[in-house]
Amino acid sequence: MDAFFQVTLIGSSGVVFDGPAEALSAPGGSGSFGVLANHAPMICALTTGILSLRYQGQEQYYLVGNGYLEVCDNRVAVLVSNIRTLETLEAGKQLLKEVNPWKAADRLAEAQSA
Repeated sequence: MDAFFQVTLIGSSGVVFDGPAEALSAPGGSGSFGVLANHAPMICALTTGILSLRYQGQEQYYLVGNGYLEVCDNRVAVLVSNIRTLETLEAGKQLLKEVNPWKAADRLAEAQSA
């Protein structure tokens, strides 16, 4: 059984990331959720927030706009209106406050618990 899965992140300007991951955390409409290898198939809506990927002990963070996530056959496709690569989680928290201040407290709490 594979310990990783393939992830493709696509924003309005094209593919931002296409590679393996061990874990993904994304901002869903009902709160943040996670995906691991061999996850059950699903399609869900994403809201503005911080998406994180982990591979070989390294974390990568992205600020994403509204969109969709699909899991199928150990592959995850993320299609969002906007996506921005972040240097750190703290940078993402600050941008999230600027982009979506009325939801900042909720999103920050979710990101910290992830």
